[in-house]
Amino acid sequence: MTVWGQKGQQWFYAFWQGVVDFVYPPLCILCRNNLTPEEKLVCQNCWDNLPTIESSNQDHLWIQQKKQKIYFEGFYACFQFSPEMQILIHQFKYKRKLSLGRKMGETAAKLLTTEPAFNQIDCILPVPLHRRKLRERGYNQSWEIVYHLSVKSGIPCSNQILRRIRYTSSQTELDAEARVKNVANAFVVPNPALVQNRNFLIVDDLITTGSTLNACAKALAEAGANRIWGLAIARP
Repeated sequence: MTVWGQKGQQWFYAFWQGVVDFVYPPLCILCRNNLTPEEKLVCQNCWDNLPTIESSNQDHLWIQQKKQKIYFEGFYACFQFSPEMQILIHQFKYKRKLSLGRKMGETAAKLLTTEPAFNQIDCILPVPLHRRKLRERGYNQSWEIVYHLSVKSGIPCSNQILRRIRYTSSQTELDAEARVKNVANAFVVPNPALVQNRNFLIVDDLITTGSTLNACAKALAEAGANRIWGLAIARP
């Protein structure tokens, strides 16, 4: 296709999208009010009213109570899990609403700029998907968050350092003990030289017991990483 043909297609799509938006104005997926031209999927008012975590640097009691060895030093979360956040994560994770990844990544960047540990992070990593799950879904929602967090913060990111080598069942219906067993030894660092003596932030969309995050941190620590932190967009 010629350059003019590509531009013509882009112009037609933009024109047609404008017509559709005029006839059927886009609505916020939470409150169903009209969105402004600058807003995507969720209005700023709804986003600003999502319940946040008052103390962003979480303690480790929620993992210690499960008698797991902790492989990360600090934990951060942007929002308290709520019915509204459940809708957003479901749309983002299963309905391909990828613009929410940018919103989440930029919000995470604002949170971390208030934390001293942020200045020590060398690289940001997503919780990886197994290649089979990646084919099924078509994208890794954690990577979408990480990419925009990296762009906003200026800290490098990578989706190649940590790899998931076992296809695991969903953690959703499992109890705490089963969650730990489900992700045990599911992650590896193919090239340990890339992590030795470096500090990492591991990012996921939602964390409940922390088992997946801790399993990722374990793989990094055993490969020689220096310090490791965790971040979730939402947690209970």
